[in-house]
Amino acid sequence: MHTKALMTAVIATGAIVAGAAEAQFARTAGSGQSLVVPQADSKKGTIYHTLTDGQPQVFFSSEAPFETISGQSSRVIGYTVAGPSASPADLQGGEWQLPVESLRTGIRLRDSHLAGDDWFNASDYPNIVFRVHGVDSVQLVNDGEGFQTFTGTLVGEMTIAGVTRSLQAEDSTFTFLTEGPKTEKIAKGDLLAIRAKYQINLGEFGIKNRVIGQKVAEEVEIDTTLYLATVEPEMQ
Repeated sequence: MHTKALMTAVIATGAIVAGAAEAQFARTAGSGQSLVVPQADSKKGTIYHTLTDGQPQVFFSSEAPFETISGQSSRVIGYTVAGPSASPADLQGGEWQLPVESLRTGIRLRDSHLAGDDWFNASDYPNIVFRVHGVDSVQLVNDGEGFQTFTGTLVGEMTIAGVTRSLQAEDSTFTFLTEGPKTEKIAKGDLLAIRAKYQINLGEFGIKNRVIGQKVAEEVEIDTTLYLATVEPEMQ
């Protein structure tokens, strides 16, 4: 095979592999505001769709010897499936996608670097994805009029730059609110608020940039607050 033909084949193979990796995740709806819920998940229970109103949903921070970096994203889309009525926080599945190019640190050049091939590689893997497997150790901590708050360990898988690792977020909170005059001021439908804090290790996701350990910490702190509703974003 000629060199040019070989290079073309290698590039094409890489594109196919990257495309296959993305295909395993839920499709983005035509509006771009939500994910198309797979049929298997839609049968498991009540679907809550993530709301995007421009407010920050994910905060991240890195404290390295020579620099402290913090940033955020307000463009997470996705859904989760509530558990049975007696324990709705026993989530039955779900998926959230965060576009890499939505990460904002306050410096545009640094934002573009994060999307580069030697960081999150947005050209091949445009989204950071979390898939929900369930919630362990669910406990009801507040049962009020029209709402319930639970705590538990959110369990799932995080995929960054094509690498998937198991992830657990202990002491997560899940607040369910029944639709009413007060909730209607926020969004239509029953509501769910999820708060989760956890760490990720960049090296475990194959990110080995030379500044890690100096200007960027190996361990990155994540603080996520998501608001969801039983009515799709497109219908709000």
